[in-house]
Amino acid sequence: MSCTFCQGHCTLYAGFVVHFVRNIHIAKKELKDLFDQGLGDLHFDYEVKEKYRKKVISLEFKVYTRDNEQNQVKITRDDMLHYVNMQMRTYFPKNVDYIARTMEACSLDMETLNGIFEKIGKKIKEYNRSEHAAIIRFVLKEDFQIQ
Repeated sequence: MSCTFCQGHCTLYAGFVVHFVRNIHIAKKELKDLFDQGLGDLHFDYEVKEKYRKKVISLEFKVYTRDNEQNQVKITRDDMLHYVNMQMRTYFPKNVDYIARTMEACSLDMETLNGIFEKIGKKIKEYNRSEHAAIIRFVLKEDFQIQ
C-alpha cells in the first residue's frame, strides 16, 4: 500500500516520521529563507511535544507572520463554547452531567467562559495528554467551583 502524500515513494507508515520530518524540515527552511529575504509573509517552526519511548506522539507547530498583531484571529463566544465543549467531551465522554454543568456555567457568564477557555488551552499545552483530564477537573473545581 502506498502513501498518496508522497506519490508512492514510501510504503504507508514505514518510515513515515523520517519522511514527514524530512519534508517538513525542507519546507521550514525554504519558508524561513523567503521570510528573511522579505519575499514571504510567514514561516513556521515545530518541536516534539510528546514522546512515548522513541515514538513521537505529537508535534507542536508555531507559525510566525510579519504582522502578528494585524493577523490575529478574532475568537467569538461561539468558538470558545465549541472549544470547551469539544475538550470536555474528549476528556470526560461518559460524564454527561459534568459536561452539562460546565457548559451551563460557561453559557451564563462570559467572564467564566473566558477563564475556562484560557485555562484549558494553557493546561493542555503545559501537561502531557495522560494528565489532561485530572488537570482540567482540578482547575474547574478550584478556580470555577464546578464539580
